[in-house]
Amino acid sequence: MDRQQSDLEELAARVGALLLANGQRLATAESCTGGWVGECLTAIAGSSAWFDRGYITYSNQAKVDLLGVEPATLAAHGAVSEATAAAM
Repeated sequence: MDRQQSDLEELAARVGALLLANGQRLATAESCTGGWVGECLTAIAGSSAWFDRGYITYSNQAKVDLLGVEPATLAAHGAVSEATAAAM
């Protein structure tokens, strides 16, 4: 396992522990990461106690349909922008 993978697993485990300790659950909305965040989180044993679901909304239409991103935001700023990420 390389250092980056180890760091990601450690971070995911810490996030999970904090969520569990606070009685919270996590959902993700990803685009260009293609589900990588969800993969890192669900690689942690017991993550089903704090990870609820993940959306991979790669197309603009998926962002609109599943996450409620306004088409005008996508048209003005593009799919890979701070404005779109905030809307997601």
